[in-house]
Amino acid sequence: MWRYLAERPAGSPVTCAPNGEREEAELLFREVLAEQSMMTRARLKLGLLLVEDGRHDEGIAELQAVVSTWGDDAEQARGYLRQLGVEISSDDSNEEEENISLDAPPRLVSTTIAELHGFLPTAIVEAHGRHAAWFMTTDAGQRVQLFTRLPEADLSPKIAETIAAAIDAFAAQHGQRLAELLGSGGLQAGFHVGGSVEDVSASFEADGFTLVGRIVNGAVEEQP
Repeated sequence: MWRYLAERPAGSPVTCAPNGEREEAELLFREVLAEQSMMTRARLKLGLLLVEDGRHDEGIAELQAVVSTWGDDAEQARGYLRQLGVEISSDDSNEEEENISLDAPPRLVSTTIAELHGFLPTAIVEAHGRHAAWFMTTDAGQRVQLFTRLPEADLSPKIAETIAAAIDAFAAQHGQRLAELLGSGGLQAGFHVGGSVEDVSASFEADGFTLVGRIVNGAVEEQP
C-alpha cells in the first residue's frame, strides 16, 4: 500500500513508454485531464511523454503548467525543465512561508478520506471515509513512526491508488493554502487504513508534529 503518496525521487522516470504505446498513453493522460484538469501527476507524465516523442514545445508547455502549482510534482517538473535547458523564473514571494522558522516543530494538516469526497467515488467514501489522511512537507516525513505504531488493514492496490490520486488532486487544487500553513518544501501526503483518527493524531503528536490545519467541508482551515 502507498504510504507517502507524493514522495518520489526527483528525476525518476515517469513515462518511458515504447514508441508503439505512446499514442495510447497520451490519449489516456488527456482523458484524465479532461475530467480533472488539476491532476498534476497526469499532466507531468503527459509533458514528459510529449518531450520523449519529439514534441518539445507541447511538452514544455505542459511541464510549465505543472511548475505553476505546488508540491512534489511541481518540483519534479522544475527538474525536468532544467535538464531541457528551459529557464524557470523564481517565485518565492510567499512571505508567510519564508517566515516559518527552520527550528519550528514539523507542521501537519489533517483530514479524513471523507473530506476528499469531491475527488472520490461514493463507494470508496462510504467504505473508507472515516480513515485519516494528512499533508506535511517532505522533510518532515522521516519523523513519522505511525506505520510502526499502528499496523494497517489490508486494502486493494486499486483502491489505494484511487485514494492516492484523490489526495494528489486535492493538493493541486489547494496547494497555495497548504503552503501557507505548512511552509516551504515539497509536499508529502498519506493516509492510514486501520487506526482511528484519534490514534493517528496521537501518533503524529508523539512524533513532535504541530497540527496547524484541518480540511473541513472540502476547504483547508487553519487550526485555532
